[in-house]
Amino acid sequence: MKKTFPVAEILADEKIYLNEDRISNPPEVFKLICDLMAKSAVSDPASILDVGCAAGEQIYHLQKQFPNATFRGLGVSVSLIDQACERNPKSQFFVGSALDAS
Repeated sequence: MKKTFPVAEILADEKIYLNEDRISNPPEVFKLICDLMAKSAVSDPASILDVGCAAGEQIYHLQKQFPNATFRGLGVSVSLIDQACERNPKSQFFVGSALDAS
């Protein structure tokens, strides 16, 4: 069964993510995720999937830390995925929901 998301919810997300500068001013959680991944047992991952990737900011920061990894992102907003593709041309992005796989 495919999960649908209310248009108002997607538009609210777009308004937040498209108007914030998470590249030059990354949220603390982005820094924490990068640090935790660097200290994990898999310190040189081959592939990283960001579910709920929004505009691809987390992938942008992770690419600096893991330059040899392949990155993929999944998100429900076409506008945000378009921005993620522009920001991270070496990564692959898909419009959809992880809930669609259930």
